[in-house]
Amino acid sequence: MHHQRIQLPYCHMDAYVPTLRTAPGVKRPSVVICPGGGYEHLSDREAEPIALVFASMGFNAFVVWYRI
Repeated sequence: MHHQRIQLPYCHMDAYVPTLRTAPGVKRPSVVICPGGGYEHLSDREAEPIALVFASMGFNAFVVWYRI
């Protein structure tokens, strides 16, 4: 799996891309994860663990660490 942190203007995003052997040009589904936290914090348990589950199923997973 490939993990990369992408810096955006007002937040950052972690990308989790599985390294699966597929035919060239085959598109893979993606999911964007915005962890919750009740307007007080961002929950770590709703971020990377969820992204890793989706990545294990073949999805590209992106966790957005937004400002509160």
